[in-house]
Amino acid sequence: MINPVSKAIAVAASTLACLTPLSPVSAQNEVEEYGKVGGWTVSETIIETCRLTWSERDDVKLTITRGGGEVGYLGLRVTGSSRPQRPGVVTFAFDDEIVRGALLGGNYYTPSAPDEQVIAFFRSANTMQLRVDGEARFSFSLKGSNAAYAMLSECASRWPESRVPLVPPPPPSNYLQREIPDPNLAGPFAANREVAPIRSDLWFPKGQIPIYADDTGSTTIGVVIAVSGSGKPTQCEVSEPSDVKAINERACGIIMERAKFNPATDAQGTAIASRYTTQITF
Repeated sequence: MINPVSKAIAVAASTLACLTPLSPVSAQNEVEEYGKVGGWTVSETIIETCRLTWSERDDVKLTITRGGGEVGYLGLRVTGSSRPQRPGVVTFAFDDEIVRGALLGGNYYTPSAPDEQVIAFFRSANTMQLRVDGEARFSFSLKGSNAAYAMLSECASRWPESRVPLVPPPPPSNYLQREIPDPNLAGPFAANREVAPIRSDLWFPKGQIPIYADDTGSTTIGVVIAVSGSGKPTQCEVSEPSDVKAINERACGIIMERAKFNPATDAQGTAIASRYTTQITF
């Protein structure tokens, strides 16, 4: 919630625990097998994308999902008794190359580095490890990974413009029905009033922002919001990006859609356009 004094939004841990991460569309969209390379399987999906899967264990699945218009998203889903019992510092090790990672929603690990870098390491390395607090939790042989990725690219090339949608799960309907009050525009207003957010605790409905936690259990993004004299956001810019691309891409869209303000005023008490700067901690 944005505090008018500190201008910071804090989402409670109890709320975060209920959210589900943004992630590439789920395995239910796989419709048929495209081909196999060693222990790797390439599958087509109904949304014109393809998925490369390594799954020698039922409880651990390594995937790369891609459309023809991108390099792909690497992720590791862990279920059952193998699920982590506590958060920690997550890293991916591709031979000697170390990439910082994140734990999403309690069971989905993903690298935080640019996708192009991650895929390059994946194609050239001999092994990959997922480490938590420096300890190897899962190890994978990447033998044949370059050939497997080539097959994935061949599959996805049939749809040159397609991309993997990052689809958030539908939030609970009873939460979305909680409307944010409109700004008071009737006046009269105090002179030289600062712009103030309205019910910022309702700006981000459950399920609309993923869980991406670093070793402190949180991640922070800074934004600058242009606010009209009628209290509506007219522009939103990320001034301090977090280390999670999906949050940087999604936060401003939600702010533009849901945020409301009591506008600033000038020396005569007339509502005027202004800018509002804040940090959001998830």
